[in-house]
Order: sequence, then structure tokens, then C-alpha cells
Amino acid sequence: MAVAMNTSDFKDLIELMAGRSAAWNALWTVFYMVGAAIADVIASGKLISNRRSLPSLIAVVGFLVFAVGNFKALDEMRKQREAVVDSSK
Repeated sequence: MAVAMNTSDFKDLIELMAGRSAAWNALWTVFYMVGAAIADVIASGKLISNRRSLPSLIAVVGFLVFAVGNFKALDEMRKQREAVVDSSK
């Protein structure tokens, strides 16, 4: 059973979803900066001069796992926003 929503409810819902999206984007930016800094330190050889391959591999795998999770979350929020916009028409 579909529930009729007025225009202000749709506006509030879209603002809530935009806030969630902004939070995920901010988290992604922080992680990207930290990941790039860690990769830079590992690649420079300042901490570990002889054995850089294992820490580099761990950093890359961690970065990719977070990137995939973040992409899925952002894609799900995009789908939710599209469904809200479509239902408001």
C-alpha cells in the first residue's frame, strides 16, 4: 500500500539523503588523504627501507576494500534518491 507524501516530506527526505551522501563523501576524502600519505611514506622508504612490498600490498588491498564498500554505499544512496524523485512525480 503506497502512502501519499506531501511536498515538504519529499524535500525533507531528499535533504536527509543528501546529508548521508555528504557524510560518505567526507569519509572517502579523509580515507583517501590518509591512504595517500601512508602509501607515500611506504614508497619513500623512510620507515622500512628494505622490505616495502608487503606493507605496500596491505595498504593497496585495504584501500581497494574501502573503495568498493564506499562505491556500493554511494550507489545505493543514488538509487534511493532516484526512487524518491520518481515517486514524487
